[in-house]
Amino acid sequence: MRTIVEYSDTKRPRNQYPRRIVSPTHPSPCCWARMKVIGKQHRDRGKFVYKRCSQCGYTVRSFVGLDWRWIRTRLSKAPRPVASLRSRPLSETWIAYRWV
Repeated sequence: MRTIVEYSDTKRPRNQYPRRIVSPTHPSPCCWARMKVIGKQHRDRGKFVYKRCSQCGYTVRSFVGLDWRWIRTRLSKAPRPVASLRSRPLSETWIAYRWV
């Protein structure tokens, strides 16, 4: 998954959206109240926006929706369980543990 955010503690935070954003590696206490949406909604394995703290410059991706087409294609390619590996029905298990 590509991103335009570069996390660095040595470089000064910069907002050069849509080309690049330089962000600190960790959030500060100010981030919880000062996160603002930058730019428009993007789509890559889901819908997301970039959110950036207006005080310290910390930036994250915030997912606003799932791309169900991508999920369905991945699930359809997933291997199916083999019948012998499935658990026994509850009725058979109950008989095995029933008090006599």
